[in-house]
Amino acid sequence: MKPVYLIITVLGFLSCKKDCGIKRKANAEIFKFNSEKCLCCWGWYVKKDNDTLKIDVLPPGVNISDQINTPIPVYIELGAKKYNCSPYDYYEVKKLEIPK
Repeated sequence: MKPVYLIITVLGFLSCKKDCGIKRKANAEIFKFNSEKCLCCWGWYVKKDNDTLKIDVLPPGVNISDQINTPIPVYIELGAKKYNCSPYDYYEVKKLEIPK
C-alpha cells in the first residue's frame, strides 16, 4: 500500500501549478495612477528596483483603486515591453499579486 500513497502524493504535486500555494513577497510598489486617456498617459506607475514603469491593464481578479494615497506593495512579473513612452515605458503584466 505504501507505493500507492507515494504515487498519489507525487501526482498531487505534479498536478499543482508551479506557484501553487506559494506566498510571494512584494518586489515592487504601485504609487500613482493617471486617468488621462492618451497613449502615454493612462495607467498605474510602478517602482521596481531602481526603475519606474507603467502598466495600463490589471490582470483579472486584481483590484487596485485609482485613488492611491500611499504606495501599494505588490509582487509583479513583467512580460514584454508594450509601448515606448518617454520617460516611462509600458510593460505587459504576467502576474500581479498583492501580498497579505
